[in-house]
Amino acid sequence: MAEETEQQQQGPPPPPPREDKFGDVIKATMDSLSPPDQELQFYADGLVAFANSLSDDEMRFSFKKNNGFNVLIRNPKISAVMAKTVDNMYPDELKVLKSAYTLCKHASRDFKDNAVRSLQVRGVIDNVFEMVCTEKRMLEDVSLEGIQYAIGVLSDPNVCKLMCNKYDLTETALFDSDYGIFGSNKIRANMHLMLRTGGESDLARAEAYKLVATIALCPRFYVRVIDQDSKKIDYIAKAIREGLVNGSEHPKSFGEFCNAAYRLCQHYCIREALMRQPGLVEACRTAIENLLDEVSPEGTLAMGRMFGCMSMLLMDLPQTDEILTECNAIGEMVNQVLNSGRAAETRRWARAAATALEMRRLHDNPGQLFDAACRHFLEQYESQFNKTDEFGPTPERIADAEQLLNLFNGQEWFDAPQLFFAGAFHCLGEAVADKRGTELYTKFKEKGGFDMLIRHRSIPRIVRTPLKEMTHHELYVMMGLWSMGLKIMPDCRDTVIRYIQMPNIIDISVEMIREPNKYPGAMRVLSMEVMCMVCEKTDVCRMICNRINFPEFMMKLFSEPITVEYSDRIEELQYRLFRQLVQCPKLAYRLNEERHFKDVIDGLEELIQIGWDRPVMFRRLLDCAYVLMGNVSLRSRPWDRPSIMEAVGLAIGMMATMGDGVPDEEASVYLIRLADLLLKRKRDEELLNGVKMITEFDYLPEACRERAKKCVEEITFRD
Repeated sequence: MAEETEQQQQGPPPPPPREDKFGDVIKATMDSLSPPDQELQFYADGLVAFANSLSDDEMRFSFKKNNGFNVLIRNPKISAVMAKTVDNMYPDELKVLKSAYTLCKHASRDFKDNAVRSLQVRGVIDNVFEMVCTEKRMLEDVSLEGIQYAIGVLSDPNVCKLMCNKYDLTETALFDSDYGIFGSNKIRANMHLMLRTGGESDLARAEAYKLVATIALCPRFYVRVIDQDSKKIDYIAKAIREGLVNGSEHPKSFGEFCNAAYRLCQHYCIREALMRQPGLVEACRTAIENLLDEVSPEGTLAMGRMFGCMSMLLMDLPQTDEILTECNAIGEMVNQVLNSGRAAETRRWARAAATALEMRRLHDNPGQLFDAACRHFLEQYESQFNKTDEFGPTPERIADAEQLLNLFNGQEWFDAPQLFFAGAFHCLGEAVADKRGTELYTKFKEKGGFDMLIRHRSIPRIVRTPLKEMTHHELYVMMGLWSMGLKIMPDCRDTVIRYIQMPNIIDISVEMIREPNKYPGAMRVLSMEVMCMVCEKTDVCRMICNRINFPEFMMKLFSEPITVEYSDRIEELQYRLFRQLVQCPKLAYRLNEERHFKDVIDGLEELIQIGWDRPVMFRRLLDCAYVLMGNVSLRSRPWDRPSIMEAVGLAIGMMATMGDGVPDEEASVYLIRLADLLLKRKRDEELLNGVKMITEFDYLPEACRERAKKCVEEITFRD
């Protein structure tokens, strides 16, 4: 029994060592290629035969186990070839290089360890980039073999990361860069050259563009790119624009070029550089125009990816007359594709571009623009997971929460347009809320759902931006985050706390209160709804009280009318929030400090004097003042200052002169209720006489007169 317990504590035994079944075969083949006195053709043929023998996983494992790549390193003739650059190689040496790529390609297929080791062999990956960035006809077959090897190994993100650490793919020294791993070698791994050339034939160009697209998906490439100054990134953007202009000259490779451009456009810094390129939208429009009659697989790929690029760029391009004209022309072509019999995938991409164009038209209508952003996101999501001919998601359709979380951690959404994220957050909130009560919902709120958003590559940059520095689209990202919070916060204190710990979620809402008419009404509504929902939890409301300047908030709320859209809803939410705050014990604790209390008293005096000019807000003010003055923790404070008494008395006197035109019956009752509270604290004859006067005017609301009568009776009885 003791032995079993000890074995359980130690865990399962390690797996037995993997058997090297073909070690003798590998060694024999390597020995046959070791003599240094053979012709180069012998080594070229031998390397190809060696590559063809690596037909399964067991052979590739034996290749690794026996250091198979030493065949390229230990033989002095082969290693001398690998040490050269392609510019200095003779035809027989190029054959050896091509055979070396064949060996690396076969050894690395579905075998990460061999892929990593191949990158470390002198001259292998270096010469791939050297050939991709040249236009020599003699290198055509060699470059194809090398590029196909590179695409195979770099499709693994971890291997691609190692490569990106080794090379600066935005280097702009063109043909004079000596940052390669072998001091004197000149390595030309320049992304903009890879986009511009890639060999003379369309086949070589297409393969080069595939390599660019593969590298562009690597997160490490993004990190290396954003470390560069804008001038270096401009070279990549310029190559993309020129490729769009000249795409019709190379129809067989233009599809892969557009795919590479689309992958690069997923990085925000490259989209920014593209938008600085003159004539960009015209180049895109011309490229799409040239593709309208193209029905080949290459043309279909090109058109789909062009629409994909446009769906990202259109969200960020400035609003100018020139761009508007080009966008109108693109819109007509998009509609032509949508109404055609093109492939469903092409029409899905066209639909994404159509939605992006719609969002540009809705630039000055925040509510509708946010709805369009949500619809755009769902369309992109649908095109990725539910590839049907339905182009608009049905209203009742909700995205799968687990898929969304995986996509947020994936590569394609690392640096999507900001309006895309705005829609994504809204849909994520709906999806997670739909799983309320399930394991996924618990996992999201307790085990890193919010952390995942904070750790995301692009989101922290957006949400940590101060409000005054936020762009128009960054504000929409905040709308998406607020909308997500409203969906997932109800009835769960822990979720509320984790949510408000995200950067800027509450701080920006508080900042918007200070300038109530500066920001669109749709944004204000969402931010206020989040604040109100958060403050429903008393212990969480304490945190909000620590962030709000209460006297300033009170003055903004009751003295400054809301003039933006949804003004009634905003004022209603502000009142709801204010009432939640005045009931919070933390606020009472803060107001017991003399300086805070004085600011509140001064503010109340000023606001009560504004009075009946804004009857609805006056009623709300009186209600909140009554709750505040009646707070048990604040009863010892001197609320009965003569100036407060006088302000309430003047408001009562004004009401008495209104006849039957009192604009808000409920406000009149609240006013008498507040006077009653003050009189119970300290008898003031002038204020009491004003209340008595109210009881005598039959034209005033009955509820108001009844309340005044009850107040007089209680004060008289007490005396």
